[in-house]
Amino acid sequence: MRYFLVYGNPLSGIGRGKKTINQVKDLLLQHELKFHLVTEKIELGTDVSWYQQQGFTDLVLIGGDGTINEGVNLFHPLGLPVMMFPAGRGNDYVKNFDLGATLKEQFETLLSGKTTKVDLGVCNGRKFLNGVGIGFDGQIVANMKGRKSWLSGHAAYLLEVVKILSFYRSRNFKYTLDGTSLDKKAFLMTIAKGTTFGGGFIITPNARVADGLLDVCMIKPMPGLKRFLFIKHLQKGTHIYKPVSETFKGTTITVAENAALQAHMDGEWIGTPPFEFSIIKEALEVIVVRN
Repeated sequence: MRYFLVYGNPLSGIGRGKKTINQVKDLLLQHELKFHLVTEKIELGTDVSWYQQQGFTDLVLIGGDGTINEGVNLFHPLGLPVMMFPAGRGNDYVKNFDLGATLKEQFETLLSGKTTKVDLGVCNGRKFLNGVGIGFDGQIVANMKGRKSWLSGHAAYLLEVVKILSFYRSRNFKYTLDGTSLDKKAFLMTIAKGTTFGGGFIITPNARVADGLLDVCMIKPMPGLKRFLFIKHLQKGTHIYKPVSETFKGTTITVAENAALQAHMDGEWIGTPPFEFSIIKEALEVIVVRN
């Protein structure tokens, strides 16, 4: 018998999280399935040995990218396959998978889907699924931290982009890529496993969730007007064909200390470098649609 550990954030998605949690709970009850629901935030580093002893067979995560990141970091030691019900404002990581277009279809995926193994990135010991943005996009998340908005994820993010785009200054990045030391000035640096950030910016279109590599995109300094014209390329992923962009792949990356660089992990602010990145291949099983 399957036993579902359900971890949801009722505050995500301007109320969408609470609604989705209730809908999933009702469906589990209707199907007479055994589950344990947790809706209170659990701090990272909390002892999860109690959960290891309960015999859970599946982990269900309900919320946005931050909640999914939190749930994986908390419960990854349990080794459970993960089903994600997107209920945040951006929901970027789930764009890498076919989970079903509606909640009803997603619940069917939970019941009868297949599993696929994906990589996990690691930054300073914490696992990430989608990616880490340093520089401009990190500054956006830092500015939005704790701020309430009635706008949806991409709209709220886009508004903040427009607000700071003209005056944000490029920063120096000292980093190593697979042992090679580099020093460059850049607008932003994204280190990713997924493709999309900010609710709809396709920063790393060539990233793959299970290729065993970290995908890196750097945007070089550019004048103010060109930045505004460049937004459309970031939304389509066509920026990688422009000279102002530089993309590469690697397995280990370090970014040197720089208090002027803000950063986010899976859409949540994480402060400033130094950062050490690595990858764990095929570390997580995700439940997806059975084709």
